[in-house]
Amino acid sequence: MMRVWAERDIAAYAKFSVIGGIFSFIFFGILFGWVSVYRASRALALIEQHNIGHQHANMAQLGRLLGFASIGVWAAGIAYLIFFA
Repeated sequence: MMRVWAERDIAAYAKFSVIGGIFSFIFFGILFGWVSVYRASRALALIEQHNIGHQHANMAQLGRLLGFASIGVWAAGIAYLIFFA
């Protein structure tokens, strides 16, 4: 029973991290990017802890990458507005 629960949570965390990463490029990435990074890291931690759900690892890594990228893009945009606009 625990394996089914963990597998479901891993899939949900990984999928949400990718969706959140894409969403964060459009809407306030400073906030939603961190949520995406957290969810992806949680999915990867569950994969390592339970040793299941390895098929979702790439999706979680993509979600973490998108989250960090959107944080960087939004931070650069805000810095540009503060210092150069």
